[in-house]
Amino acid sequence: MSDEWYYSWSGTDHEGPATLDELRRLVKEGRLAPSHMVWREGMPNWVAAGGVQQLFPSEAPPMMAEAVGPVEYQTPAAQINYYNPSGAVVMFAGFWLRFVAFVIDSIVLWVPEHAVSSLLQETVRLPIPMSHGIPLIPTPSSMSALMTNAIDWLYFALMESSSYQATLGKMACGLIVTDSTGARISFGRASGRYFAKMISAMILYIGYMMAGWTERKQALHDMIAGTIVIRKNLPLGR
Repeated sequence: MSDEWYYSWSGTDHEGPATLDELRRLVKEGRLAPSHMVWREGMPNWVAAGGVQQLFPSEAPPMMAEAVGPVEYQTPAAQINYYNPSGAVVMFAGFWLRFVAFVIDSIVLWVPEHAVSSLLQETVRLPIPMSHGIPLIPTPSSMSALMTNAIDWLYFALMESSSYQATLGKMACGLIVTDSTGARISFGRASGRYFAKMISAMILYIGYMMAGWTERKQALHDMIAGTIVIRKNLPLGR
């Protein structure tokens, strides 16, 4: 196996090649941290430098008393988010990229929502029976709100739990939604994520803004549903 290593500080570009001794020197100088990513030929994916025992032996878990050989260090779940056949570095999607995806989804959803709303306004023209000022049957506006919410829910829940793992807006921005380990989420979890957005919105949309500063760029509804939004297949290249 080649002794030429590549390393990344930002997750969007890389440096190298470098020998293992050169990487050790960077560690000693404090320029290569356990959270930075490294790779060399023969490795299927980029891994956190803290997972390489030759660089950070203290980061590796202690050997079990009954173990006969060395225990392989497992990269933390935060670093293994989904399968990267090209050895790509996983990056969490920040607030602004997710905001762009939201705008695209809003435009996409406006078409069916407007169509349903217009249809209800045109077809429901009968007088609405009232009792003490309270309508006895749903009004066109309440029916429209119910239908548009159902469209939104099914759109987000079905798309994010599908094999695409993303809505059309997220696909356009190269994003996918996964659980905390990088696996595809179920329809139930995707539904929970959708309805948890109401809580994110209720607190002056601060729940949405949390995607800008939390460790894994999670909004409040992501934390409630146990999901993350990541950039799909972001290769460093060689």
